[in-house]
Amino acid sequence: MTSMYRILWSVLLSFGCLVSYRASAVENTSSVAMSGTQIMEHNFKATRLKQSRVTATMELISSKGEKRVRQQRGVSKLKPNGLDSRGLTVFDLPNDIKNTAVLIDEDQADGDKVWIYLPALKKNRRLPGSGKTENFVGSDFTYGDIIVPKVAEYKHTLSGQEPCPDDSKIKCYVVDSVPASSDILETRGVSAKRQWVRADNYMVVRYETKDRAGRPWKSFLGKNPKLVDPKEGKYLLFDVEITDIQSKHRTRLILNKVDVVSPVSDDLLTTMQLERGLPQ
Repeated sequence: MTSMYRILWSVLLSFGCLVSYRASAVENTSSVAMSGTQIMEHNFKATRLKQSRVTATMELISSKGEKRVRQQRGVSKLKPNGLDSRGLTVFDLPNDIKNTAVLIDEDQADGDKVWIYLPALKKNRRLPGSGKTENFVGSDFTYGDIIVPKVAEYKHTLSGQEPCPDDSKIKCYVVDSVPASSDILETRGVSAKRQWVRADNYMVVRYETKDRAGRPWKSFLGKNPKLVDPKEGKYLLFDVEITDIQSKHRTRLILNKVDVVSPVSDDLLTTMQLERGLPQ
């Protein structure tokens, strides 16, 4: 996915879309050219938070500028393999979606799993593996945006370097990615993706995608990076917006509070907890 993950599910937090890490001085200044694949490997590592607790505001903005506001909370935790995370997001407002919850379980070996709890039905359902093109609870993010793609799922090419869209003083790598197989194209629905990756922390601050037919589809922009874990050098984008170019609908996600220190119990990341919600 880019760094853009990858948050929506710990309130879009650990997905690379919001998370990054501070690159070492060697990586920042090295004259050794990196490949597109190496850059995206750094980006993947940048999204791996040990744990997180987040509160956020989501704005759904129509093509006419009409706005609907949602409040949500999320928790996430890195698994022992250091590669996969498990996260739970619960919506508190407005009342028509209150207690709607999403549990995402990344699994390198057996495939990613997603469960959705709808209070009106009083039961959860598991999203099929082909459901990554579905919108995340009516937003412009798809589950494919949120669940971190494995680097090997795409073929990555470094197409150049240019000033970053969020800060012209910082260099960005421009990486073009295409699905490595027809299965990935079908599952994620993205035929091409261009990403702007900051050279100082490997944060994806912008990306553009095309749909299966090669038509422009989504445009993502991230702003307001903040250092949330000085020890690990991890940053978060506190303000991100994704636009569906075809429908002209937008979704903005603003992080209000982030805690990457307090432990997250495994008991909070179960299908049973999915139906109970998160304690205040």
